[in-house]
Amino acid sequence: MITVIVATRERPTSVMRLLGDVLHQAPSKAEVVVVDQSDAPARERTAAWVAAQDDDRLRHQIHQPPGLPAARNAGLASTVGEIVVFFDDDVTLFPGCLAAHLAAYRDPTVGGVVGRIVEERLVSNAWRTTNRIGRSGRIHTRLDGPDACFVETLKGANMSF
Repeated sequence: MITVIVATRERPTSVMRLLGDVLHQAPSKAEVVVVDQSDAPARERTAAWVAAQDDDRLRHQIHQPPGLPAARNAGLASTVGEIVVFFDDDVTLFPGCLAAHLAAYRDPTVGGVVGRIVEERLVSNAWRTTNRIGRSGRIHTRLDGPDACFVETLKGANMSF
């Protein structure tokens, strides 16, 4: 089973758009958990949207105090998926994104996957597809390449384990 966890804070419009994409791509036995760290108005808006979907795969979970690692861990603690995908709440999924994550695990040596990430605001600082920490401690990243390759570190916007 695949589990998708999306931690969100104060971005109900973005997370609802992403969750719509996820539900469209997720298999029938998937779990989709939105871990909401928002204040009441945004949290209530997201909760109402989740309830209106009437989809057994989708669950809204409140988490306080805010903090991305803790929210992801809270989502993880409440799930049973064998493969867990984490998305940031502001990403847009390419068609086949979840299928590509699942397909990567057909190789028994794969323990983690970072999906393709096309940045809208950040400029890549590497000439080839990579995500690694250089000797100086600086992260060298370019994750918009179309071909699968080995990377040294994952990026939380689109990763699975």
